[in-house]
Amino acid sequence: DSLLALDGESSNGESDNIMQKKECNDIANDNETINHEKKKLNTDRIQKGNMNEFLSWAFFGVPFSAVQSTPSVQTALDDLYIILQTRTGLSFEPGSNPNYKPRSFTFEEVKSMYRPFFVYASVALMR
Repeated sequence: DSLLALDGESSNGESDNIMQKKECNDIANDNETINHEKKKLNTDRIQKGNMNEFLSWAFFGVPFSAVQSTPSVQTALDDLYIILQTRTGLSFEPGSNPNYKPRSFTFEEVKSMYRPFFVYASVALMR
């Protein structure tokens, strides 16, 4: 078994700090885990296309396609990104993440269910 010493081992084998030893295979596995986590982060990140959809709904009350067709609203959206970047340091990668779908509550269909009055009355009586 080949071992690799980490954390400041000197040439004569003495350690300045606490010596940690890992097998080479463990280090390779750690690197694979880190690479997997980076890929996972990239697929879990909100991208600019997702933010376009959300901000269009939240600030203008319209779908992003309507924002694209109105130059003054598009300019306002671009200004929002400038504010987000300068004040908070947030920036978004271009594209749209298919794993994330922003909720636009006023655009979503609502399935209403009919319940007779006695259902509400019985709940009120139980309280």
